[in-house]
Amino acid sequence: MPPTRHRLPTPEERAAELAETARAVEVALRWVYVRAVMLCLVWLALGLACIAWAVHSTDEQTALIVFWGGLLVANGGILVTLFITYQRAMEEGWL
Repeated sequence: MPPTRHRLPTPEERAAELAETARAVEVALRWVYVRAVMLCLVWLALGLACIAWAVHSTDEQTALIVFWGGLLVANGGILVTLFITYQRAMEEGWL
């Protein structure tokens, strides 16, 4: 059996490997934050759609329910999205 010996990487090879890892982490981190922003915009759009429906409703009782529901959906969805993103960032050590 031929001897197998691994050589240590040169400083240049190690620096290139670390730079590639850093780029991969930056891309992953950027996509996590882009996803969070897009989800916040979706929650905002859903909340605004409910509020717009409440403004155009002719039934006062239904309008109030839909209006407050829209506020709850928009604000609650955004807060949950940001909380989940923060928790993931803390677990991954990004913050």
